[in-house]
Amino acid sequence: MGAYVRALPISIGCFLMLASAVAESAGLSQSQRDAILKGTYHMCVDGVPREVSNKYGELAVKRFCSCYADELASKLTKEQFEAMIVDPKTGRSRPPANYQNTVRDANRVCAPELSAQ
Repeated sequence: MGAYVRALPISIGCFLMLASAVAESAGLSQSQRDAILKGTYHMCVDGVPREVSNKYGELAVKRFCSCYADELASKLTKEQFEAMIVDPKTGRSRPPANYQNTVRDANRVCAPELSAQ
């Protein structure tokens, strides 16, 4: 599952183009947090390799994806969020600073959901 989770963040920027609301000074706005929760959860569930679903079961995968999306939405900084918004002129986003640490931590926190029965 670790390799899958490492690949997931690359495509998160795609849905952030739709959630380019102005960030509040204290952190992410509710609409930005909601965009992260929904987008990350659906990409996680839809993108899980069949062998992972077969090994752990659909419910465990959904628990993992829910936890993972919540962890990212809770830990992502305003700067990381803004870096991931796709620039319509270039069609690209910038790699967010320290994002791999955020992803690694979310994976570590949520990995037990795959073994829970």
